[in-house]
Amino acid sequence: MWLLDEREQSVSAQGSSGRVRLAVAGAADAPLAFNAQLNALVGQVPAPARDHVVGLVTVTRPGGQPSNVRFSFHLEVGGH
Repeated sequence: MWLLDEREQSVSAQGSSGRVRLAVAGAADAPLAFNAQLNALVGQVPAPARDHVVGLVTVTRPGGQPSNVRFSFHLEVGGH
C-alpha cells in the first residue's frame, strides 16, 4: 500500500505499520510491513472465495494515530 498525503502526493512509508483483513467470516488480520524497494507497506491475505470483497486496512504513521480505510474489490473476470 502506497501512502499519500492530503494532496495525494506520495509520502514515505518507512516507520509506518499496518494490517489488512478481508471482511469475510473467519478472516484474520494480516500484517503490512515496510518494503524499502517499493517505499510501501506490503502484506498478503488469503485469496477470497467471492468476486466482490471488502478489505479493511489500518495504517499507523510514526508518532500518529491509526487511520482506517475500506476498499471494495471487484475480482470477477472482465469486471463490470
